[in-house]
Amino acid sequence: MTSFATPLNDASASVGPGGYAAGSGVLTLAAGGGAMFPSLSAGQWYRITVIQRQWAYSPSATLVNYTIYKATAVSGDTLTIAGPIEGTTDRNYAPGDVVEVRVTAGTIGDLQGAVGALEAAAVTTAGRYDDPSWITALDGGKITGDIAGNAASITGTIAEGQVTGLTSDLAAKAADAAVVHLAGSETITGAKTFSSTIAAPAGISGTFTVDGTTYDQGVWQCTNTGKGAMRVVTAGSTVGDFPDPCLFIGYNCDGFGGRPLGTEPYWATGWEGDYYESSSGKRFCEHYIQYVSPDGTVSLRPFFIRMNRAATDAATAMDTALYLGNPFQVATPDGTVQAMIGSFGSQFTGNLGVGITPQYPFHLKNDATADVQAAFVGATSTLYLGGNWIGGQPGLGTNDATPLNLITDNAAAIHIGAAGGITLGNLLTPPANGAIIPGQVEIGNASIPEAYFQVFNKPADSGSYSLSNWNGTGHQISGFIKCPTNNGGSTPAAGEPVLVLSREGVGGQAYGNFAEFLVRRWQSSDVAARTALDIALTHGPGDAAGTVVFTLQSDGAALLPGKLGLSPGFGSGNTSTLPATLSVGTGGAGNTAAVFQAAGNQTADVSQWQDSNGNTLSAVDANGYHRMVTGSGEPTSTPADGAVYIDVTNSRIYVRIGGVWKSATLS
Repeated sequence: MTSFATPLNDASASVGPGGYAAGSGVLTLAAGGGAMFPSLSAGQWYRITVIQRQWAYSPSATLVNYTIYKATAVSGDTLTIAGPIEGTTDRNYAPGDVVEVRVTAGTIGDLQGAVGALEAAAVTTAGRYDDPSWITALDGGKITGDIAGNAASITGTIAEGQVTGLTSDLAAKAADAAVVHLAGSETITGAKTFSSTIAAPAGISGTFTVDGTTYDQGVWQCTNTGKGAMRVVTAGSTVGDFPDPCLFIGYNCDGFGGRPLGTEPYWATGWEGDYYESSSGKRFCEHYIQYVSPDGTVSLRPFFIRMNRAATDAATAMDTALYLGNPFQVATPDGTVQAMIGSFGSQFTGNLGVGITPQYPFHLKNDATADVQAAFVGATSTLYLGGNWIGGQPGLGTNDATPLNLITDNAAAIHIGAAGGITLGNLLTPPANGAIIPGQVEIGNASIPEAYFQVFNKPADSGSYSLSNWNGTGHQISGFIKCPTNNGGSTPAAGEPVLVLSREGVGGQAYGNFAEFLVRRWQSSDVAARTALDIALTHGPGDAAGTVVFTLQSDGAALLPGKLGLSPGFGSGNTSTLPATLSVGTGGAGNTAAVFQAAGNQTADVSQWQDSNGNTLSAVDANGYHRMVTGSGEPTSTPADGAVYIDVTNSRIYVRIGGVWKSATLS
């Protein structure tokens, strides 16, 4: 809020006929008095001084007591006030006492603060100076540093001759052509990145040097012997011939075998047979690296790829999209094959292997009729890793237990262990109706799971409880976990953890934390479930199990052992072991044993003590009043000393002292 002081010359405003009660916050003036006070906007206030007149002792109305308040609103002859302020005392004022806006110590303090702020404020301008030289520092010189902490900037043009202090002179401040040399020899150091294609004209001449050997720059152009190709040839070669090539990079699909071969050994790569039509009418392009002997024959093609043409160009579709012609091998210097792709001998036909048959440590096969290898692709496009062929299904292991099983039919997507060990995906055995639930995860369940995530089967004696159609709503349970041991039946067993949460500890400083969720049967009552949930927490150093700190029972009971027990049905057939409807522990020395808090709109009693018939003996109402035991006539009971009884008929109060009722009449 902002304040302002407006002294009044006329001090005749006074307290109205009703006077002013200390602490009321509202001061009513005598009729017409409100017009003497300035109006206030929202958030504004000013000081008023209320002064007591001593009428009885001084005809001149000597001023004795006064109080300074904040006036925050003026409405007619009524002031809304707050305070007192400035060390004065709030008190009652009588009609006729003086009300004024006066200069106080606080007013002087406000003026001092305002003047001080003006002295410290910086002088600013809202416009601009046509001549920046007019802006001077306090000593009369021009400003050479930053202004108000912001770096100075220049928006005009700086004359070229005024640029000084650079690392170099930018080629004597010449045009760009002199800096980026278009001609002449240059040495460029450091890695350079080009964001666009480097264009080279046709027919580049000259040479380049690699490792001290000089070569022609070759030809960049499209011909039927190298469309879009780059040739690196020996000195003296021309565009029209192909003598002594040492390397060819490019493609040619205009004809098959149309590229001339040299007479010296060379390596070459290229594309052949764009619209080449084989004897079967199939069209394709080939890419290869080959070594050509001096007589022009291809003696070795260690790398060869055949790729199909588009379906619209092909007379007949190719058998494969990518064809690796001839075997591919990795061998040791003595020629021993370590890995191969291709068809060296009948037993290798169609195989991909690493090692030497028939002892390949890794082998992919296209059938299941040959020797069983460490790994191969089965006849049904399945993948088999290790062990024996098990029922036509692939797996990891050597027996029918199938420790790892990856299946491609509508059974389990991943299955580990014997039946029901671990199933991730759909089902180990599909249901009769074929209703598979995508994305299910089942652990330790040999039957059809009902929940999306399920650990163990649903209990055999589940009644109408359904995981796939919960409570008849059609909702499928997202997660289900079962404790595998039974609940003890007619002899309820102790609770066992179904789920445990934990947090890591710090070695030598603290053990880890464990929170256990235990499910049990809390009472033997025919075949009724009588379910209880215990929450147990570890407390000591290295506890073997948690200590139960909270229990929920199916009858609605809630227990904090040794601290609190709530049982809403107690006294009306409840069979729980709770001693009373409410039990509260002491909470430790110096702490409140129990707290009862009324709701904001509480009108009934906060707490009551009742007898076994439900009659209220004593109570605490919403306002905190304690109603004692009441009756008509003298008390007949003999409670312990300190008991209080009220005879409402005869207005007498009785207190039990020394084993005797003592009474007194209430007036």
